[in-house]
Amino acid sequence: MRGLGWDFGEGVYAPPPTRPQERGPFLRATLRSFLVGFLLLDVIDAGIKLVPGVGDPAGGSIFFAHLPAPTRFLVSTALHVLTGIGLVAGFSMVYDLMTLLAVAGLGHSPRAWPPVMDSPWAAQSLHEFWAKR
Repeated sequence: MRGLGWDFGEGVYAPPPTRPQERGPFLRATLRSFLVGFLLLDVIDAGIKLVPGVGDPAGGSIFFAHLPAPTRFLVSTALHVLTGIGLVAGFSMVYDLMTLLAVAGLGHSPRAWPPVMDSPWAAQSLHEFWAKR
């Protein structure tokens, strides 16, 4: 999507590599990252489903009126943060899977697969978030 290696991608920011650029170590690091993302997403998904009414096809809310105010806000904030972490883990996991298929199966260079994100939580503005992070 960034157009790396194509005319329309010239000058586009690509995050610096965080994995070794040799094929074998790159594949091992990417597989490890994929497994961590998969397990993290699975634990978050299972944990969120344990909260009554959340994830129910009939609908529900993360705001439980019967709880005291501090607990109510703690639960809703925790569910909100866990959902965000799950999204980041899921995006990274799918990108790692595509990277594994492309590098191991199709013979792409590891340099053609830079990290998908560059610490999105460190963004100082929406522009930086979407343009760089």
